[in-house]
Amino acid sequence: MTTAASPHIEPAEHHVPEDLRERLSTLDDPAAVPPRAKRTWTPVVLGVLVLGIVVAASYWGWQHYNAPEGPPKNLETQALTRGDIVLTFVEKGELEAARNTEIICQVRASGRGNAAASSIKWVIDDGSKVKKGDLLMLLEDASLREQLNNQHIVVEEKNDLYEQAKANLKIVENENKSAELTAISNFKIAEIDLEKFRKAERQQKQFDIDSRIKLATADLIQWRDKLGWSNRMFVRGYLSANQKLNDETRLDQANVNLDKLQKEFDTLKFDNKRSELDLLNKLEQAKLQLEIAKENSESKRAQGQAKLTSAELILKQESQKRDDFEQDVRNCKIYAPHDGMVIYFVSESARFGGSSQTSPVEVGSPVKEGQKLMRIPNLNRMIAKVKVHESIVTKLRGDTTAPTGFGTFYDVGQVVMQWGHLINAHATPGLHTALPSFMPGLIIQKEVKSDLGHMEEVVTDDGMAASIKISSLEKPLSGHVKMVSSVASSTDWMSADVKVYQTVVSIDETPENLKPNMSAEVTVKIDERKGVLQLPIQAVLESGGEKFCYVKTENSIEKRTVKTGLNNYKFVEILPESKVKENELIVLNARSYAEKVNDLKGNVNIDPSSGIRDRGNRKSAGKMPGKLAKAPGKALATSPEKTAQNQPDSSEPPAKTTSKERSAKGAGN
Repeated sequence: MTTAASPHIEPAEHHVPEDLRERLSTLDDPAAVPPRAKRTWTPVVLGVLVLGIVVAASYWGWQHYNAPEGPPKNLETQALTRGDIVLTFVEKGELEAARNTEIICQVRASGRGNAAASSIKWVIDDGSKVKKGDLLMLLEDASLREQLNNQHIVVEEKNDLYEQAKANLKIVENENKSAELTAISNFKIAEIDLEKFRKAERQQKQFDIDSRIKLATADLIQWRDKLGWSNRMFVRGYLSANQKLNDETRLDQANVNLDKLQKEFDTLKFDNKRSELDLLNKLEQAKLQLEIAKENSESKRAQGQAKLTSAELILKQESQKRDDFEQDVRNCKIYAPHDGMVIYFVSESARFGGSSQTSPVEVGSPVKEGQKLMRIPNLNRMIAKVKVHESIVTKLRGDTTAPTGFGTFYDVGQVVMQWGHLINAHATPGLHTALPSFMPGLIIQKEVKSDLGHMEEVVTDDGMAASIKISSLEKPLSGHVKMVSSVASSTDWMSADVKVYQTVVSIDETPENLKPNMSAEVTVKIDERKGVLQLPIQAVLESGGEKFCYVKTENSIEKRTVKTGLNNYKFVEILPESKVKENELIVLNARSYAEKVNDLKGNVNIDPSSGIRDRGNRKSAGKMPGKLAKAPGKALATSPEKTAQNQPDSSEPPAKTTSKERSAKGAGN
């Protein structure tokens, strides 16, 4: 079917004005058409048109999204339903043996500014399997043997000085004993002399003078009588004048003797006082001499004892040095304390790329006193060590233990052992024979006590359950938190202000081929809520200290306040006291709607329970530390980077989100 060309239709005469008809007639003649003038206002007109279109579109959008009648049409909603919320903590660490025997350099440092104790002469290869008693390491001991030989000579010299001091003390003690006996004898003699004078000599002298006075008085009376008789006889002529004169002389002599004795009697009391005072003085002098002798004895004995003690201490000190050198020589050979695998010790600072103060374990390297050289782990029981951020360390719970009294039991055993040695040393018949029957159950050798240190406490309650993922194993291993360190440490020198706590997770299973320093990923279930009302975190907002969400009804959007509980950065628990009910439709992209209706006024805080952050307040919010963030009450939440490792329920697949929901969540976070 062919289409004919449309015929040219001439305008009707009465439809076209006269002047227009003349202009149209000139169009057929190109020469009659005047040239078109150049127009410069076309871009301005286009700009005005575009601006008008943009303004009109903006006004239409504003009217569309802010229309008061009916709810917006682009809101995404979800029913408020029940489910399980599980909050877990995930951290990477490495495996270690639960019990490690540390091989430590016990050779003493030489001192004098030299911190090195010796150097490695030979060492077994790292990772070697060893048996108890196998040689692990040889340290250089040539200089130690030379010092030991010199020390033997010093000990012999000090022993001679000690024997001399001991003999000198015996001489001093004998001299002191002689001097004290002499002083005691003199004191007792002075006491006897004083007592003799007071009880005998004074009375004897008094009796003697009294007797002589009586005799002199009697003699005087006799001569007086005889002189009277002589005078009568002389008058009668029976005696001569010489005989009479002789009797008179005798009478005068008797008077003189009596006067002399009378004067001697008067001076006797002064002589007695003088004699008594002299004897008292001699007694006091003897007493002082005795005290001086005792003090001299004590002083000389103390000096002799001090010399002996000094010589003994010096001998013990030099003997201890000799014993230390002998022990150092023995410690230059290091043997395996039990079966196991040798692992060279590497400090944490060197392991993570930092500087280390110790030299590597290799031939020729110097070693320090007390330096950890290697470990021999017990591979039958393994643990995982991780570092936990300080924000969540209080939420972890390790084993609860109780003391067993093993240390006291050991100390009592040592006392019993010493008591048994004393009894055997004194050879008390019949008593020490009963000791061997019960002593083996009490006595534990000193070197064994350190190996049985785990017997000091008994676990009464296990810590929080954990799972440990090893790269070489398909199935995670079960375990529990054994211990959380009470002392914080820095992660490394680049983040010294970040504090972490060393946490030990015990592996309850014992699979084969587990080795120390293997990488391990530890997951600990911190909290769980089952069958609770829950919402995605982007559906809950906080403004002015009040948490709220939006409920979509049949004809409107209502703002409801809510109380939140646990969250895991995907879902948040809605507590029963909230103003929402189960199965109500909750707006998921709540932030975009809140901005439209201007519900986010003032300073909008971070919602710690939902993890939502205000885009205008990121400076105050800061970066959430670690892999878990603190939430109200018991709520903690892992960071968004770990959301995939913290599913609300391991048996349920993660909830699917639309692109609009992900964009809303990104705006909220």
